[in-house]
Amino acid sequence: MTETQPLPSAAEKNRRRAAALDRYAIVGTPAEPAFDRLCLTAARILRASCAAVIFADAERGWCKSCFGFRERDCAGGSALFEATIEQDGVLVIEDAAADARFRDDLWVAGEPRVRFFAGAPLRAPDGVNVGVLAVFDCHPRAASEIDGEALLALAAVVMDETELRASAEGITAPEGPARAAADRAQADRLSSLGMLAAGVAHEINNPLTYVLANVGFVADRLDRLGRSLPKGVTLQWADELGELAAALAEAQEGALRVRRIVRDLRIFSERDEERSISVDLHRALESAIDVAKSEIGARARLVKQFGPVPPVDANETRLAQLFVNLLVNAAQAIPSGDAEANEIRVVTETDDGGRAVVRVRDSGGGIESAAIGRVFDPFFTAKPLGGGLGLGLFVCHGIVRALGGEISVESAPGQGTTFRIALPASEHDAPPAGEPGAT
Repeated sequence: MTETQPLPSAAEKNRRRAAALDRYAIVGTPAEPAFDRLCLTAARILRASCAAVIFADAERGWCKSCFGFRERDCAGGSALFEATIEQDGVLVIEDAAADARFRDDLWVAGEPRVRFFAGAPLRAPDGVNVGVLAVFDCHPRAASEIDGEALLALAAVVMDETELRASAEGITAPEGPARAAADRAQADRLSSLGMLAAGVAHEINNPLTYVLANVGFVADRLDRLGRSLPKGVTLQWADELGELAAALAEAQEGALRVRRIVRDLRIFSERDEERSISVDLHRALESAIDVAKSEIGARARLVKQFGPVPPVDANETRLAQLFVNLLVNAAQAIPSGDAEANEIRVVTETDDGGRAVVRVRDSGGGIESAAIGRVFDPFFTAKPLGGGLGLGLFVCHGIVRALGGEISVESAPGQGTTFRIALPASEHDAPPAGEPGAT
């Protein structure tokens, strides 16, 4: 009969929590973009006006990142955070002011006057909770099951970032069973991100369809109205009609951007459900180039250097999406305004193992050596805050792995960046081949 291990006492839990915070050396450190992006992402996904990443033990509390409010040193004094850090899962409070446990809390009775609260513990690889990822609002509301799953998955990514930060600072990582637990946790987190993405994409996609359809309908009717009015009336209302049309165009552009994010999220969840066929690599590349043309045109010349390559087994839409992401990433690495001075080069060839190889090289500013190992991580981006979620290259990595291929990156500051993809040759009948060549 297996003995039940006794639960650690409160003193023991806090000792382990304090030791973990000492190892991470994160309390008292300034804000960092990676944590700020995750904080912003949590607020956006859960539709909250405020969010915070907090590390704490019984004696210390530190707000590593905040969004929507200016409190930086939380001092670990809120009962909301203290309750969350003891949780195994998500703590959701629909109305803290109506909850006897929290109505007198300083964050509820005073500023920022929290009503809705959702928090997930930040769990280290050895199982110790060292902090909280929380979102909150000043009005009561409910949270869905998918909201809770999203918050847990993002809390896991916050801890991945914390581990990466510790490694970059030369802080010793745990070994033995703790290291094995960390590796398993990393695999579980990536899996949970896939399930999270499927749910979030589904929740967003349905109402987004109505938004796009109705915006398009109103824009069309407004155009017809403008053309049907008598000339004198049209001139009188020209400025007003123009402003309305511009506002609708901006709304449509924003909704289309959301749809592109949803499309990327859905890639995580459908890999095993799609039928692979023999695909002409050059045809998929040409399709991607057409899609990315407007992004590339203002920034660089596109040079195609296509050599003979075998067909590959893939879903053609996914393959095109892979190349679109790489081309857009290359374009965004180059400042706009001087296209003739910059270049994006796409090269195809067959390697010694018979695999199809694609290289996408840009003449942009390059990537710092410290960031090279993280470019395929979810939610990692070198763009300014709000410039992107950091999913594009993560999506690329997932597609290539699902196809049994390899993706790698070479870069140095001031020397541009090259992404190299190698995919196994198709085992099916070859499709009609695109024409290799250089332009």
